[in-house]
Amino acid sequence: MMTTNLYRARGFNAPGGDAKIETLQATIAFDGSQGMADAVPGPAHLLAGSLAACLLKNVERFHHMLPFAYSAASADVDLERRDAPPAIVRARYVLEVHTDEPASRCALLHQNARKFGTITNTLASACELEGTLRVVRSDGSGEEFPA
Repeated sequence: MMTTNLYRARGFNAPGGDAKIETLQATIAFDGSQGMADAVPGPAHLLAGSLAACLLKNVERFHHMLPFAYSAASADVDLERRDAPPAIVRARYVLEVHTDEPASRCALLHQNARKFGTITNTLASACELEGTLRVVRSDGSGEEFPA
């Protein structure tokens, strides 16, 4: 039997696009207007943020499971949207991790972060997903590990 989890959110919108999502104890403002606002994220921005959060959560998860030592991590995400019919057709990310772990363990971290992520798996089944792990060493040197 497959185990499933349920994630819930409730959204609200008013004329003009003043919108918010409530989930757990958080309220997230978003742009519910017809266009694209400059100050608050729209749905596609939230999807990009979800991918970044998924990658970073998995770095922390595998920090404990492997264990894998790191001092900081960040994720930069770009989504490419097609207009007609509207869809996200490509997601690209650069996951940056500050660590002195060996290259083989860095590659394993990247593989696991991508393979076991709810959002990474969902996007990979819906669009092209391209990613790179950029490792920053304490001496300032670096390496890159494409997915």
